Amino acid sequence: VSTQSTWGLRSDGRYTEVHTPFTMRAAELKALFNELKLKNVSLDERLDILLRTKWTAKEFDHPVTREIAELIDREADMLNRGRSETSLEGLRKRLCNLFLQFIENPDFNPEAARFEKIPSIYTVSYTHLTLPTIYSVQISVVAVSLKKK
Repeated sequence: VSTQSTWGLRSDGRYTEVHTPFTMRAAELKALFNELKLKNVSLDERLDILLRTKWTAKEFDHPVTREIAELIDREADMLNRGRSETSLEGLRKRLCNLFLQFIENPDFNPEAARFEKIPSIYTVSYTHLTLPTIYSVQISVVAVSLKKK
């Protein structure tokens, strides 16, 4: 999801790599997710990771983002009380799974729309998709039939 787009072959045989705002956002979310999964980090580092994750999620008002914020607050409270790493395992697993749902949602990560099995007609820009013409026609037919109902 977070890899840059490559554009046509140049005269010297190389491709041009293009970082779009969507791929840069996806790379930031991927890095944040990988930091959330880290084990054996210091208390200050973990609190910093949690704070950045919370502010990233709170950019949107959605039930998933509210639950992420609640879990982060709960973990920060437990860390400040001196709870052990093993007692936080379940909470951290829930937090990672919720943040993964956040990353996979095209409303929060537009680059994720490219990887949906059936693209949502409301969140996918047809000019952003890089699908063969056959699939583009099928998608537009689905969009028309949904609008008529």
